[in-house]
Amino acid sequence: MTVGEISTYIGMFASIIGAALTILFSRQAKSAAVAAKDASKKTLENIGRINALTELNGLMVLLEDLRNRVSAESWELVSDRAERARMITVP
Repeated sequence: MTVGEISTYIGMFASIIGAALTILFSRQAKSAAVAAKDASKKTLENIGRINALTELNGLMVLLEDLRNRVSAESWELVSDRAERARMITVP
């Protein structure tokens, strides 16, 4: 065997190993991308829940204020508070 033939075999071996590693790393990258997509989806769902709870808390505060104003017969702001509560519940 000559040096050229040995070099050819080493080159073919390196090409095969390189192709196999490329396929392996591509699959790992795809798995990581899918995991990142799933994590992103879950994060967006959690943000949606947090936003809903924040809106609900704001509505509760507004309704408490509305109840207090009706009890105190402070009619000048009752209509405004009722309209704001409606806007929160029915955007």
